[in-house]
Amino acid sequence: MREMVKINPNHRIGRILNGSIFLSVMVLVQPSISIAGLGIKVIAMGVLVIVNIFGLLYLRFRTWNKIVPYLLRMTLLVLFLSISASIALFHGYRSDSIAEQYEIILNGLIVYTAIKFSTQLQIAQKKDIFFAVVLGTIVFYVVKVGLIALLISGRIDKLELVTQLQSWLGTDLNWVMPSDGVYRIQLPNEIVSIFALGLVLFSSREIFKKKWQYISALIIILVGVISTMSRTFILLAALLIVFKVLKSMSHKRNRIKTICISFIMGLLFVPFGGNLLGPWFSRMVSKGDDGISEGIVIRSQQYHALLYEIKNHPFFGQGIGSYSRQLIRLEIHPWMYETQFTAFIMQIGLFGVIILSLLILHKEVRAILNGHYRIAWLFLGLGWLVASDTNPYLFSSLAGIILWLIKQNITTQPSKPHNIKTQP
Repeated sequence: MREMVKINPNHRIGRILNGSIFLSVMVLVQPSISIAGLGIKVIAMGVLVIVNIFGLLYLRFRTWNKIVPYLLRMTLLVLFLSISASIALFHGYRSDSIAEQYEIILNGLIVYTAIKFSTQLQIAQKKDIFFAVVLGTIVFYVVKVGLIALLISGRIDKLELVTQLQSWLGTDLNWVMPSDGVYRIQLPNEIVSIFALGLVLFSSREIFKKKWQYISALIIILVGVISTMSRTFILLAALLIVFKVLKSMSHKRNRIKTICISFIMGLLFVPFGGNLLGPWFSRMVSKGDDGISEGIVIRSQQYHALLYEIKNHPFFGQGIGSYSRQLIRLEIHPWMYETQFTAFIMQIGLFGVIILSLLILHKEVRAILNGHYRIAWLFLGLGWLVASDTNPYLFSSLAGIILWLIKQNITTQPSKPHNIKTQP
């Protein structure tokens, strides 16, 4: 059998390419910071693409056959998005809205494809990408928790911090809400923290060499998740820990130890954690005169408006970049809603959902139907969709990384049946 051609990871070229992929992924899990008017994520995406092109040239296209199927699938996906955008133009929606959403979705596909190619060409290994996601999340949370500590100590003024963050991010910041003594700094990139937690809990042997590294990463990410003050994130993190506990208890040698540790953590959390998180949650919910959460009212209005549009065009949707003319959430980004998953169904229709599932998740759907899946990562994938129906997490360059992580971890290899030899 012909030996597979690959780039030697110990060679200088291999180390440079691998390091470039690693740093690019670390940058992509950070907020969208602009330097001299140029976004760092745009630079990272460019590096990913250039590294893959160089890898193909270095290997003299001898592994071209390994990536042709993915190229064909991505070409069909881009064609579908282009047809959907044309439908939106036909219905008379704003061209700037169509172009903006098309570009953002395309960015996510570029990142996903570049990471997929880099692992297929063996420029980078899966465990390197996993570690880059975890390390990038840790770096972000160390900085963020440090800023919160400076806020609490009074060394940084609230208005000064908001102004500085808006300057760094190059846009108006609607995610900083320090009020009533609760210092909440939440940015859109923090959706990746739940997936980083999943990697730490369920792929620690691939990522960490020593136990103290695993414990340190777990503590930092958990503190970071709590600092988001997001009910969705905290609930997802808590359920992931439950899955981890149940998995550990399935092994007899770990059962007693897991039960004891869980019992002790429960005793510590109930009196202290409950008293700590309780006031935070009560302050997070802004209630109107009728006692109903303002956020629930806003999302309910969006659901009703979008469901009305879905009923009018249930099969083919109204196209990428379309929106409800009855309710535009942001005039500058009319296609964007907090209920982003529902809005996307409105845009592509039921046939569009089926086509995307076949193009992107055909192998995963087949494996899940056959029972070859990891329950925690299936839960994470569904959790991403649910979270994207409360805040706009579904589309970005970061979404490409999240999609790749889900596809890499959600399925398991089916066990091969043993060959039983019989006497003639």
